[in-house]
Amino acid sequence: MKTSLRLLLLLCSLSITPMAWAYTDAGRLPFVGQPGELPAELALRFVRKQLGQQGQIDYPSFRLIQHSPAPAFDRADITLIRDGLQDDSVKAIRQQLQLRRRNGRWEIHAVREDFSCYRAKPGWTRRLCP
Repeated sequence: MKTSLRLLLLLCSLSITPMAWAYTDAGRLPFVGQPGELPAELALRFVRKQLGQQGQIDYPSFRLIQHSPAPAFDRADITLIRDGLQDDSVKAIRQQLQLRRRNGRWEIHAVREDFSCYRAKPGWTRRLCP
């Protein structure tokens, strides 16, 4: 009986842990923009629901940083940072989006999400905050 219970707990922890680190919107990729839509506009549309609900926000600082390598400008990396969250464990959330232009439209093809925690070492981590 004890062995069965330990095995069940081990299987449950293994099935939960990777999901806790995974980006929750990965199933939405690639996220394709509209004709004429700029990379920053596409990024904001992609994360819109995470920025606030019904006009309410829970962060005092929001930054969008775009890097687009010349000369072709057919790729873009966008970093979105929500800082000063009203949460007792998560200080900030950083999302890094990789975009490319295909057939005249921008698309998000990769996303990485990191956390800055109040009760952990300074810096960014992919693990959920304690």
